[in-house]
Amino acid sequence: MARSAITCPMASRISRIQQINQALDCSLEMKTRQLINELLNGSGTAVGKAL
Repeated sequence: MARSAITCPMASRISRIQQINQALDCSLEMKTRQLINELLNGSGTAVGKAL
């Protein structure tokens, strides 16, 4: 599967999670922010960690 096919839906879901957290006035934990950055920036190690 092409990388963009995976990244686009994932980016949309991450964006929605961030919107919900912002609406609830909740901040993401540091580990969650790191995982999001790794997933969106394609470091490759985040997928293994997430599973």
